[in-house]
Amino acid sequence: MKKILLILSVLAASALLPLRAQELPFAGGEDLKYTIHYKYGVNADLASLTVKGVEEGANYHVTAHINTFRFWDSFYKMRDRYESTFAMNRDLKPRTALRDVKEGKYWAKCNFTWGDDSRQVRAVIDKSSRPHRDTVLKENGTIRDVFNMIYYCRTADLAKLEKGERIHGIVAMDRTIYKVTIRHAGREKKKVNGKTWNTVKLGISLSVTGADQGETNTAVSVGDTADDLKGGDKLVFWISDDENRLPVFFAAHLKIGSVQGRLTEVDGNKYPLTALID
Repeated sequence: MKKILLILSVLAASALLPLRAQELPFAGGEDLKYTIHYKYGVNADLASLTVKGVEEGANYHVTAHINTFRFWDSFYKMRDRYESTFAMNRDLKPRTALRDVKEGKYWAKCNFTWGDDSRQVRAVIDKSSRPHRDTVLKENGTIRDVFNMIYYCRTADLAKLEKGERIHGIVAMDRTIYKVTIRHAGREKKKVNGKTWNTVKLGISLSVTGADQGETNTAVSVGDTADDLKGGDKLVFWISDDENRLPVFFAAHLKIGSVQGRLTEVDGNKYPLTALID
């Protein structure tokens, strides 16, 4: 679901978060599984999200799949694949990215390629609803794909942010640039899939800028109100308050219904899960 990945992408809003000089919070072999829950008319688990990372020399390669559960395939079948490759250093410099989605009768494929300058990226795009396009996106700061930005966020030292502090970042999807603002909303215990985590809560808002604001998939279909959303935030994320910085839960109120994502399985985590308290 394009909306779901947009929600995931704003976790990457922390491009200016203070970073730690220590080792990365993830390593090859990390395997995360999520369940996507949707509320509108029905109230049900809709799809699974699996995220796996492997080390390839000096780079890290992430592969993610979003699949509707078999029961929902006859209503709206979704088979989305995302890949991201980036340097395993402090800046996680982006190398390549792929978005390959099949959702109902809609399909789209986008390849990102970066050169030495991470402030611009070549985007080669094919869609069922649009002609082939080959373009270069440019910004004033590093442009990151969805999953590169998610992992970049995990390198942040959230302890150095004060509650209510806001910072900004950049993320690209197809031919659109998103400017994102992230707000430190405090710490809290969060019940996720029957387990309790110590978490850092992040409130997020975003706006569209750059190329093709009329793209079908780039409309920000996020509503103005939700139980957990305050002060103009469009989305809320809960991050494990330990060395792993795992996204354990997210929530958003859409124009039609609402969506949640919860972490259900963790394997290959680099550090002990000290944020998991029961």
